[in-house]
Amino acid sequence: MYYNYSDNSTDMNKEALYGLNEIMKVYNSVASYHINDASIKQTLGKGIFVCRYCGKAKPEVSFKSKAHAIPHFLGNNVLFTDRECDSCNGKFGRMLENHFAGFMHLEHTISGVRGKKGYPKFKSNDAIIETTGSFVDWKDIPDENLDYNPTTKTLKIKQKMPTFIPLAVFKCLVKIAVTIMPEEDIPDFQDTIAWLNEENHGSGNFNLKRLWLVHGKSSTIDRFAELSAILVKKNVTGPADMPSMMLRLTYSNFLFQVPIPLCKKDNSSLKMNIPYIPSLLDLEHGFGRMKLTLMDMHSPEPFKGAEIDFTFNDLDGTSTYEIVDAS
Repeated sequence: MYYNYSDNSTDMNKEALYGLNEIMKVYNSVASYHINDASIKQTLGKGIFVCRYCGKAKPEVSFKSKAHAIPHFLGNNVLFTDRECDSCNGKFGRMLENHFAGFMHLEHTISGVRGKKGYPKFKSNDAIIETTGSFVDWKDIPDENLDYNPTTKTLKIKQKMPTFIPLAVFKCLVKIAVTIMPEEDIPDFQDTIAWLNEENHGSGNFNLKRLWLVHGKSSTIDRFAELSAILVKKNVTGPADMPSMMLRLTYSNFLFQVPIPLCKKDNSSLKMNIPYIPSLLDLEHGFGRMKLTLMDMHSPEPFKGAEIDFTFNDLDGTSTYEIVDAS
């Protein structure tokens, strides 16, 4: 795992570096993948062809499709896995990835996150939004959704998100963690895999009342240079009230961190504390550059009508706005 932009640690923000060092006293990195334009294609479990999710092997099940270890719509086209059969790959695409894509569709469009079909286009009853990656064309905005401040030269736009199931969004992140997890750790997460496989969200054998997601967003001026997925594991001396494993996913100007539930080594009767893992943006700029929100994603019910407020700044006085914040 790497966090420094140079060989000189004094370049880092001292407060964020201290926070990272404290976390790394408790957790060790067990999987770390960083994807950029220069990344070479690789396949996890190459040639094994035993599905990590249903337990079936080739030729009982097929592995014709290249299963993405991290969803394609997040910008991953180089990291694959041979441990996910075609049936499970299709199922998780419908059950989990579609909801995560819906959850982030609007923000991906505004931020210019390139997916498997290029830059996304957002359509709703009250807006059409397209992007070139550096320019956003936002059409048909109702007047009541606009708020212009001539003093600060900022424009606020309120926009509804697509419908999504919070539990499915959380499961999608956990599924990424299980996919990149080392084989020796999989036996401790058999209940997690069974939970991921439950097709009727919230109606299976596992009743998880709180699923905490740390969701971070920065302005589009501050971006992560890579798509990164890091899985950390608690060492044997770590506090009992911290989760055994956590995933931290960063890309563009977004951050997601989740504990991996249902580990056999965790005490389910304890209220878990989730320590925040400082990101590269924290280490470069200090805390506060990224807006962090703690979200409970345990609900299996479709979430409709959620709104996001976007703030744009007229940087050059020409009424051409650049996004500076979204909340």
